[in-house]
Amino acid sequence: MSKKTPEWESLTHRHAPVGSEQAFEATALSLGELFLYETHRFATRHRLDVVHLRALSFLQQANKYSDTSVALVDHLGLTKGTVSKSIALLAQRGLLRKVPDLVDRRRLHLQLTDAGQETARAFAEHLQWSRLTALLTPEQRAAVDGALKTILRTSQQLNERRTFGLCRTCRRFRPEGDGGFCLLTQEALTPHQTHQRCREHEPPPAR
Repeated sequence: MSKKTPEWESLTHRHAPVGSEQAFEATALSLGELFLYETHRFATRHRLDVVHLRALSFLQQANKYSDTSVALVDHLGLTKGTVSKSIALLAQRGLLRKVPDLVDRRRLHLQLTDAGQETARAFAEHLQWSRLTALLTPEQRAAVDGALKTILRTSQQLNERRTFGLCRTCRRFRPEGDGGFCLLTQEALTPHQTHQRCREHEPPPAR
């Protein structure tokens, strides 16, 4: 019996002029299907669901205003019940823990344990982003990064989704020394915090 060609692979065989809308759509869908396939493969190997990997990846980068169940519901786009079950499973597996806020003890932060951090790192390595981007020249990376940001921002606007972008790319971020300052919370930011993802992120106006 011949092996069935995965949908993401068959899409790459469509004949369309380079640079055309059809060629772009085929490439984008192929890339998306490929990463979805690899995500499912990693999840199965670690006895997790895709939603669990999405949660771990997000929480690994989330700042203190975004590592909550409310922010996770927003980011994942799922129901509170589904997200609550996912949080409970990840906690049971020892991949995350709930930590009370230092000011408001009713507010719980979702922090990855060492095992959770390791799983998130292993997942990122499995997707081989570093290896893939290393194939590009600095000029190619800059061009691809710019194009992907435009597509991502437009898609988020069309679907009315929060951006959850990096702090240092927010319109309310101001660089200060090695770190920065948030105009929304009126807080100084460490270098590490400027590279975290935020629920309140707003991209700067398009030029």
